[in-house]
Amino acid sequence: MREQDRRHSDSFWFTNDLKNMAFMFEYCDDFLYRRYKIRGLNKIKFLDTFMRSELRAIMEAGDPCLSSQSAEDTFKVFIREDYNNDPSLFLYKQGEKRRRFKEYQMYWVGEQYAYINQMEDMSSKVLIDKLPIEFMLECYHLGYELSDDGFYRRIKWKLEES
Repeated sequence: MREQDRRHSDSFWFTNDLKNMAFMFEYCDDFLYRRYKIRGLNKIKFLDTFMRSELRAIMEAGDPCLSSQSAEDTFKVFIREDYNNDPSLFLYKQGEKRRRFKEYQMYWVGEQYAYINQMEDMSSKVLIDKLPIEFMLECYHLGYELSDDGFYRRIKWKLEES
């Protein structure tokens, strides 16, 4: 099956994916605390792993259950199914410098990934390789001033690199 044949592209899915990815990126550390009463989530490590996961690939294929559930429920399913309910892999190690983000910076990054994913018809596994989270964070100061399409057009060249 070709990559584009497995993609789901109706407006309900697209709207929910934009919202859920934005919420997942911004609030995954809050989801961790509410579910496990643990602080110290390394967001970049967690989200990079999530973007490469089979669960994300199933979401991209338009699974109706995953497409309609909240980002918090997706977080719970990912940790439960892929990591046997053990989020410790994604915690900062002792002495490791904790990354701080501007308010809604990660929200914007998640929303951009969903938008670009839809426009490019490219899997998140490939997208995260071409546009790593660190790159997207560097783009935030310019990117959040642009429309989603404006930002997409500015970075499209990077997606065409091998």
